[in-house]
Amino acid sequence: METEKTKICRNKKCLHGGVPQPIKNFSARADSSDKLDLWCKTCKREYRRERQQRPLGVVKTEKICRNKKCLHGGVPQPIKNFSVCAVSSDKLNLWCKTCAQEYRRKYWQQPKVWEREWRRRRQPEVRERQREYQWKRNLKSHGVTPEWWDDRMIKQDYRCPICKMNLASFKRRPCIDHDHDCPKNHPKGESCALCVRGLPCSLCNCKLNQRIQDKRQNLTRAEQKYLKDYPPAFKKNLVDNTQQPGLFDLDRSMLFT
Repeated sequence: METEKTKICRNKKCLHGGVPQPIKNFSARADSSDKLDLWCKTCKREYRRERQQRPLGVVKTEKICRNKKCLHGGVPQPIKNFSVCAVSSDKLNLWCKTCAQEYRRKYWQQPKVWEREWRRRRQPEVRERQREYQWKRNLKSHGVTPEWWDDRMIKQDYRCPICKMNLASFKRRPCIDHDHDCPKNHPKGESCALCVRGLPCSLCNCKLNQRIQDKRQNLTRAEQKYLKDYPPAFKKNLVDNTQQPGLFDLDRSMLFT
């Protein structure tokens, strides 16, 4: 045992710094051959401090280049002037922060001729598709189909059934008028195939609904004729089944209210 103690080297070379130091400057390590750490305490402490200050994603501090060349400007700059980029090899952006900020400012200030030209060419098509989508959605909320719409337009001769104006002269499509006394309690703005009446223009539809809400006072002859010629389906069934009440078993006073 005495011969082995005399062979123990009181100094050990630090693997990081490369300088022989006393063994008291090395921490204990159980899996090492000499039961001492490979790095001295000073080098290990400096490595931990440097690792806390390094940019996000950089693995080894020994290989970090303190200056990086900006791909846009071509000038080497400190790495603190570069933003973090997860997909890059060194986890830093290719452009420095100043060049990227200047490029974004010029990009948003310059007139986008191609974008304006694309919008000008596609705007009618996009608007038409939006109108088509809103029209089909409106039909679905009222419980009718495009075929019902076409049949009703043919029956009305493509004119408003109240004011007799050509519906093609209006910018907006005609409204789907419905009876608000439907036996099914629909949410506001919705109806079903049993309570729809006709397709008047938006102005006549607003006037008619307002007068009906006032208990049908001061109805014009055109409006009275419209209500007579276009009764809702549930009132038709009510008239046909007065002797044999069926699905629409309602009070007959609804016909004259």
